[in-house]
Amino acid sequence: MKNIKYFFEYLKDKEVSFFKKGLILLSLLYFILPTDIVPDFIIGLGWLDDATVAAFIWNAVRSEVGAYIKSRKIADGKVVNFEDKRKRK
Repeated sequence: MKNIKYFFEYLKDKEVSFFKKGLILLSLLYFILPTDIVPDFIIGLGWLDDATVAAFIWNAVRSEVGAYIKSRKIADGKVVNFEDKRKRK
């Protein structure tokens, strides 16, 4: 659950490329909207494209946010940059 908070931090971060954010947001939009490449009324195949997009979203968000957390050295639920950490000492 706490990774959801980091997901929103990831989306708000200006250093993260617009392409990466857009790819994740567009795939979420595709999953939510009723119009699909394969219509849902085709039994089996209609849900297969949704499942594929859902798997892509899950893997992309998990890996991107995980890498974002590691790169920002998140401590105590707050993003700490290396420069900020040096200033505190």
